[in-house]
Amino acid sequence: MRLAVAAIKAEGGPRSIDPRAFVCVFTADEAAHLELHVPAPARAYDRRTALDRWAHPAFTHLRELSVATREVLGRAIFKGSLTVAKKRYEHGSAERMLLGPGESGGRYRCVAPERLLRDGYPQLMSEADVETLKRDRIVVVDHAIPPEVLALARAEALRMDAQGALAGEKNSTCNPGERSTEMALYEEAHLGRLRQQHPGLHDCVRSLWNLPALLGPRLGLAVRVPQTVLLASYPPGALYHRHYDSYDGKDIPRLLTVLLYLAYEPQKGGELRALNCPNRDPPEWDIAPVPGRLCVFYAQEIEHMVLESTGHRMALTLWIWDQKKDTSGR
Repeated sequence: MRLAVAAIKAEGGPRSIDPRAFVCVFTADEAAHLELHVPAPARAYDRRTALDRWAHPAFTHLRELSVATREVLGRAIFKGSLTVAKKRYEHGSAERMLLGPGESGGRYRCVAPERLLRDGYPQLMSEADVETLKRDRIVVVDHAIPPEVLALARAEALRMDAQGALAGEKNSTCNPGERSTEMALYEEAHLGRLRQQHPGLHDCVRSLWNLPALLGPRLGLAVRVPQTVLLASYPPGALYHRHYDSYDGKDIPRLLTVLLYLAYEPQKGGELRALNCPNRDPPEWDIAPVPGRLCVFYAQEIEHMVLESTGHRMALTLWIWDQKKDTSGR
């Protein structure tokens, strides 16, 4: 790895290197063995061309590795280069952005939980649910949202998706096929527009925003809350590979992940698979995204994935942040 990084630097940085040298293209068998999803267009790629740059002198020792290993290594280097660039951008953005009083977290505009508390919205979790979360690091609550609010939010979310309001990351290797929109609601005008155009989603967001003021003190966590909520759609074929939502708070300071499921048709595929639940035997837990179901877990402790969707799966996600900043200064 050290030699490979040296080669990148010798070439003047990743921009000057043919990116095909660092794009991993797997055969179907290799993909199955490594548990990786390969988009159909990538399978037609000329794998030999992608390896031409391994002739660089710095790669002498690496050429002794198998083709599959070199491809995995190349993808890791390329992804690492992109991650570094993204971190630099986020750090600069967080420093330059003009935030309001009491706001932090760059474009996420985090605030204290008390600022988002509002009466008159459904209480999503009971004291018993909070105790379960504290003990098991993950909890599932069914029928969290009143049926009439859920039906309205579901129809609104499906309509937004059908109208093209949600978009996916092109050629994503982490969650291929997923479409989403990050609803930025830090201005009263944004909230007012959401309340007017999508009243069901508005009430769901308000209910989610009431949770941090409950969970922080009960769990002994010092938290802040992003004024953004993610609306995500998993159409047929979409999935999300195994991951944590935060890696020790260094990449992004998330403490808790809060999911509220809105749509699930047909009710097969698209399950959230929690891989390391501490009080379950076996530790894996497949959680169906049943509409109205709330799932909350510790973002840095529960490794998880989304199984391939076979229909239409939609959910709202709120991440509750640590007050401590990440390495990007957010």
